[in-house]
Order: sequence, then C-alpha cells, then structure tokens
Amino acid sequence: MSGNSSHLALKEAARLLNGRMDQLTAQRSRIVHRLQSIVNAVITQNSFRRLMQSRAPVALAKFGFCHSSIPSQLTVPSKVSVYYDDETVFGIQAEPSDNKIPVDIRLVSYGAKPVALHYGPADLLGPYAGWAQSQSLVSMLSPFDGLPVAFAEREGLGDEIGQRPAKGPGGYRGLIVASSESQAMLAWLSLLFGWHHLLGRLLNVPSCCCTKNRNCLWACRSDEGIGLDSLAFPPSGIFDWHYNVFGGHLGYQLLCHFPCSFDCRESLAAALWHLSHLRNHDPSYAELLPATLRSVVVMAGRCVCLLPGASVRAAGEDGFRIDYMPEKVRSNSFSSSFANVIRKSSVMMWRGDELFVANNCLFGCSCWIFTGGSGSADEKTFSRVSSVPKKRRREFLGFFPRIE
Repeated sequence: MSGNSSHLALKEAARLLNGRMDQLTAQRSRIVHRLQSIVNAVITQNSFRRLMQSRAPVALAKFGFCHSSIPSQLTVPSKVSVYYDDETVFGIQAEPSDNKIPVDIRLVSYGAKPVALHYGPADLLGPYAGWAQSQSLVSMLSPFDGLPVAFAEREGLGDEIGQRPAKGPGGYRGLIVASSESQAMLAWLSLLFGWHHLLGRLLNVPSCCCTKNRNCLWACRSDEGIGLDSLAFPPSGIFDWHYNVFGGHLGYQLLCHFPCSFDCRESLAAALWHLSHLRNHDPSYAELLPATLRSVVVMAGRCVCLLPGASVRAAGEDGFRIDYMPEKVRSNSFSSSFANVIRKSSVMMWRGDELFVANNCLFGCSCWIFTGGSGSADEKTFSRVSSVPKKRRREFLGFFPRIE
C-alpha cells in the first residue's frame, strides 16, 4: 500500500511539472509572437510609426499594451537588428536559489515595484531567472549584449564592450523581471528602441533622475569586473544613509537606481517605500541595512570601500580624521591595492580630494559620509565635512609617499 502511494505521489508530481512546463512554453511562444508583431509594425508600417510619435498609448493598445506609464509620444528607429529565438530572449534558467537573490528582483516579488532590470554576465543571471519563475514572475533577457550605450560611453569602454544585438543565451546581459507579461515586454521594447523614460517609469525611477543622469537605470549589477561610473555620483559630502547606493555592490541596498543627487526627495521616498516592504517580507535583511549603510564610503578609481561604524572629527583647518574598524571594512574588490591598504590600517585622514592612509597618499578620491536623518547626532558630528567639486574628482592615480 505504501509503495502504491509513493508511486501515485511521484506520478502526480510529474503531471504537475509537465503542466507547468507546458504553461511556460505557451507563455514564451505568446511573448515572442507579440514582440515580433510590434517590431515588424514599427519597421514596416509608416502609419503605425506616425501614430507612435503622436499617440503612443493608442498605438501600443493595438497590441494589447495598456499601461499608465506609456508617454503620449515615443520615437521609433527606422531599422533594428534583433533575434527572437528562445535562448536569446529568455536565456537558460538555472535551478532557483534563495541565496543572494538581488534585492531589486526580490522587491518585484514583494510588490514594491513592477519591474526590475539587473545587469551581469548571463551565467550569473540564470539562477535569478529560475527564482523569478518559481515566484510566478516573468523574466526575459535584454535584446542587447554589453553595457548600455550611456554607461559604456561614460566609462570609455568603446564598441567592443558597448551594446550589440544579443544572439544566444550568453554575454553580458540585463535580466528583466516583472510581475506581468506586458510589463516585461514593455521593458524589453524600451531597451530595444531606446525608450529610457518609459523604462524609468516601469522601474519606478524618479523622472528627475532619468533626466539628469542617463546611467540611473543601470545601478543594479552583479559583476565586479567592470568598474563603477564615478561621474554618476554626486560630489563628496554628508548625506542620509537611505541614499547609500554603494552598498548595492556589496549586497546591501535600498535604492535600485543612481539618484540625481543625494538629497533627491523622490529617491528618498522610493528608498522608504522599499524599506517598508523589506521589513514586512525580509525583516532580518532590513535590520542589517541601517548599521551597514550608515557608514563612510571612500572610492579610489573603481574600488569602493564601506567603513561601517566609522567616526569622523575635524583635524586642522580643512582636514578630517576618520577612525574605523578594519575588520568591518567591506569592499567590492578583495585584490585592490587600495582596499588592502585600508584593511591594514584603522585611521585615515581626509582633505579635499586627498586621502592619507598609513604612509600612503591617494589623489583624486571621493568620500561620502552617510549618517542618520536630518538633525541627528551623527550629522552634527560630521557637519564640518566639506564637499569636493565634481571637476576635481578624477581617476585614481596611484599611491605616493606621504609628505610629513
């Protein structure tokens, strides 16, 4: 009897699995068909192109897209190169894992945002796509392989790393995770046609951030090999800890975009909205955020170090002494000379865009101090930290002997 029960249970499990696979196959076929239809209309039908440029919501409604985020006008290119096979559009999903799923993807499952866009090597994105599927979310890969054009241009990486049509499941891709098919497809089309403001709306990015910083949409990345865009960040200074986007490269973040400034009200509202959902759905993670993100952040070149629990006090006319615990230092690079020097000391001196650590002096650095809310004791402690003009923030030049 027990053997018969086990056999029936396995048979039922297999039936359910086959049913889910059939549903997934049907969903993918439906998505590809809709994408092909609208891209063909954009490329071949002049009347549809004109309608997109004057009444975009009406034009997209013809293909089943009815979304409040669609602006009244959308420009469309005269030609585009794209591949529609399953592996290119959806990638190869790996076994889902609950470990280290990026917070921007988890926030979609929590209902905090409709769409997430997470960049990284395609092999790292597979488990994220599998997890999204297990949560009944829709996942797709970006139609391009490589960094978004704006980001590649800013980093001076050139055409060899800039965008090109994706073919197959590999490469450096963006993983789109959405709560519905239509939202996922709109995000995919936005990437294909360059509809950055529509994509920003889908990702819940404030319009001011989209306007002032084109790189704001691509803050969520899993790789450490390609450096940060230092021009995307405001000048050095003192800010509320909710704005600390640097923690995202180390596994801790609230914001899923680069804010236009570290006092952007809309970005702070987004961070608080995300925090409320994390407290409900992942309280242990939420509890770690204040202690981790309330920190001093120093950046030299493409290396970022977070110094949780650091204390800062004035030293001289325009200098500041930063005391920190080296065992608590977090970095996006374990092989960087800069990070190694930071970990071998417990004190650094900050002056302008110069950083003195032990017997080393670094030029062209940035320093941000993320504290409690306005008027807090932490902020009063750091109230004399000066801002560094953006024009003085340059690439890290190297280590030099300290001049006593």
